[in-house]
Amino acid sequence: MDNKGADIVYPDAISAEQIANVNYYNQQPPAYQSTNVTSPYSPYSPNTVYYPASAQPVLVPVYTTSNVPDFMCWSIANIFFGGIILGLISVAMSIAVRNYKQSGDNNAAKGWSIATGIWNGFVTLGTIALIVVIIVVIIPFYRYY
Repeated sequence: MDNKGADIVYPDAISAEQIANVNYYNQQPPAYQSTNVTSPYSPYSPNTVYYPASAQPVLVPVYTTSNVPDFMCWSIANIFFGGIILGLISVAMSIAVRNYKQSGDNNAAKGWSIATGIWNGFVTLGTIALIVVIIVVIIPFYRYY
């Protein structure tokens, strides 16, 4: 096998000629010059130097999940007021929403956000109902007996 052009060059063995070749190949190409303008109504002269058109930015809609609520504060409050088990379930659901938001999965984040909000509402209403039952039923019961 012939390896004439495959010499290995180490950084300490680079010559000035090789550096000059690298600089030559890294230069920008010359500007384009138009020589085929044939219309007499063209506002450009044949000697005008034309540069290639630069690429215009393309706006791609990016669907962000930053406006999807994760209800983390409400979930933490449910730990203290709604019971440890139900509150920890709320926190786990809020963490799932955050994970989907960070991964960019908008549909899953919205779905889990709705489920977390419903669950937190259920836990909060259950806690309020329990407090009402304690105040209305149990306390008067012990007061008379």
